[in-house]
Amino acid sequence: LFFPDSRKAWQDLGLTDVWDQRERMALDMRPFNLSMFPKIAFDRAYHHVNCQDLWHATGDVMHECFDFLQLAMDQHRWTHWQQVAGRWQHIQQLNLRFYHNLPHMVEAIVHGWYLKLPEMPLWQESVIQHCLIYQHGLNLRTWQLSRFPDNAQKLHALLESNTHPLSP
Repeated sequence: LFFPDSRKAWQDLGLTDVWDQRERMALDMRPFNLSMFPKIAFDRAYHHVNCQDLWHATGDVMHECFDFLQLAMDQHRWTHWQQVAGRWQHIQQLNLRFYHNLPHMVEAIVHGWYLKLPEMPLWQESVIQHCLIYQHGLNLRTWQLSRFPDNAQKLHALLESNTHPLSP
């Protein structure tokens, strides 16, 4: 974390506006430091599921999982399950699109390229600001900016050098 009790420290300073919360989250989060591999007991049987495969070939992956677990699939429930899986995919689509487009969005902001940005929840704006701070040494002048603008060029105009001391 940027500093151990950052949420309390920022609240004690009265920094509770959305632009302050976005910056605190951008400084505190570590979205690229998570690895599940140390938590997997590779000496035991496990079935690896590739997230891309799960998204693009959900039915095939589920059949593989059932086969791996040596379970019989109830074919009477399969059609309904596919409908539920389709609704789940639709809900996840915006998050997946953000994940795929994140590197290009950050580069467009850094270089001032024209790129229409989607309306994003605060956590996605924080991830972008995190990338600017930690990967490019830049920050955004976001005082009184409740939502990111709709184009990367507008965010580029708000860029400044990062002044926060960063912890690894």
